[in-house]
Amino acid sequence: MSSEFTLSEVRYNAACARFEATVTVTDENGLNFTYDCDYDAPLTAPAPAVSAALVTVARKRHSGDVPGLRMQRVSHVQQRLSALSGPSLVSTLLGNFEALFSNRAA
Repeated sequence: MSSEFTLSEVRYNAACARFEATVTVTDENGLNFTYDCDYDAPLTAPAPAVSAALVTVARKRHSGDVPGLRMQRVSHVQQRLSALSGPSLVSTLLGNFEALFSNRAA
């Protein structure tokens, strides 16, 4: 099974003269990854060429050649986080904040 690519509504950013879309890649394992993609082209560019270019941008980002640019859907991340145990980062920071300021003299 190969990856599938789904484009959101393609928008034209006239200020930058670029087409923009969010491209979702569904990989071989059924996981969804989302990329904000843009393509430099005039407003008169053919729609099939623009769509193909946006998918090419997403394919390059998804290939792993550019580390750190992969984004997974929140539902998949939440499933992974639910397996972790211990206090959350927010509660730890709030506890440290309270401890720091509760020891101050008036």
